[in-house]
Amino acid sequence: MFRMWGKVFADNHLLKDFVVENPSLDMTRTKKVFAALETIAHEFDLAVPIWLPSNISDFIDTVADMNNPLVDGIEEAIEQVLYDREILVAKKDDNKCEKSVNILPTVSSEPTDLEIDTYVNQCYKSGRILLKQKCHEIEKNNPMIKVKIEDVDTRNTIYHFYKNGQTTRKIKYSLGSMFGGNDSIMISNNPISSNSYNGMYQVQYRDGKIGLKTMMGFGSNGLMSVEEMVEQIWKEYIELYLRY
Repeated sequence: MFRMWGKVFADNHLLKDFVVENPSLDMTRTKKVFAALETIAHEFDLAVPIWLPSNISDFIDTVADMNNPLVDGIEEAIEQVLYDREILVAKKDDNKCEKSVNILPTVSSEPTDLEIDTYVNQCYKSGRILLKQKCHEIEKNNPMIKVKIEDVDTRNTIYHFYKNGQTTRKIKYSLGSMFGGNDSIMISNNPISSNSYNGMYQVQYRDGKIGLKTMMGFGSNGLMSVEEMVEQIWKEYIELYLRY
């Protein structure tokens, strides 16, 4: 029986946990790991991990020498590999560790159109979850603000922001393609229009990493992770309009 235990900690206190069980005899252990991680992400309302072929290859390579049942201290062995690959980094002040959530996927060569579309689709889905979390957070912290989230379809979501019952902001977060190219993540201040956009994030490859690049408005010239994209969207297209 395959089991994976997911835990959420804050200030060294366990807030919630969840155990995934998979008795299937037809799935490989690697597939069970990926399926369990996605199940835990949904259970904890977290962004679903993005799996590119190169990421899967790296994962298999990472754990290949740990599949031997004779290996002692499997948890310590995995942790050491994560340190070696700088997925876990030590805090300088107290030597405790924290996971870097803004690491961009590393790829060995320029991604194909299929990999780009797969990546941006997963970014869109993860961004939608993160935006939902931020909407719930602002409702909790500011009782004057209410948010209505309208999932139009799998590629379009409209966010309605109300302050004291009055509409203060509407934006559309969508996955679209311009001029027949690869999909991009779009932001529009006019949710009714199907071809009016105020912000656009495209997938780009640079120095062995794949990430998101803002193509409209102001922003960093570097590649962004999903978390960084959502923070920029919130700051530039939403937060400013909720202050007044």
